[in-house]
Amino acid sequence: MSKVSSIGRNHECPCGSGEKYKKCCMGKVPWEVLLSLPDNSFTKYQSARGKNLFFLGRLVDALQLDELPKRAGIAQFKRAFSPDAVQHIYEAVVELWPDKHDLERVLFKEAEHTSGLYVGTYEPDAVERAVTRHALYSDTILLVDPFLHPLWTRDKFNPILFPEQHRVNAIRAATLWLSMAPWIKAGIWPQSSARRCRP
Repeated sequence: MSKVSSIGRNHECPCGSGEKYKKCCMGKVPWEVLLSLPDNSFTKYQSARGKNLFFLGRLVDALQLDELPKRAGIAQFKRAFSPDAVQHIYEAVVELWPDKHDLERVLFKEAEHTSGLYVGTYEPDAVERAVTRHALYSDTILLVDPFLHPLWTRDKFNPILFPEQHRVNAIRAATLWLSMAPWIKAGIWPQSSARRCRP
């Protein structure tokens, strides 16, 4: 997300909701201050769509791609999944979803939309068919994020500490994310992170 000194009333809201600033966070969230900070603490104020778009950007950066691929295929970027890339991807998971309260905040805001929860297989083609079908009836489709959250694992299974052990799973999860990129941009797919928080 670019750092800006001022946000116009008719600019897209920095939270990533896709709405105009005046109809979304204006007067509620100090975005001009947050965007001037050197860290990414603004992620605690992003919408589901904003978080998803930010994560896609981090995914592209970690894999050293010039842009999001038009069609996600494993062969296209499999070699880019070095241990460093896998580690950076999982660090972004922690950065974007720091705790249970942040997830609850995001899902509470999404409650104003008609949402569907996807519970089928996580093969990209199957998810894409389901999202296409259910988009006729729902404003948003919720999916459990396929990336394991490092904060809720034991050290010996932690993908940040041992990224080489999580390469295959990271490739599968990234393939799903990249296949859903057009839906995320359209605001159809905010992710649900039920597996990311303790009960």
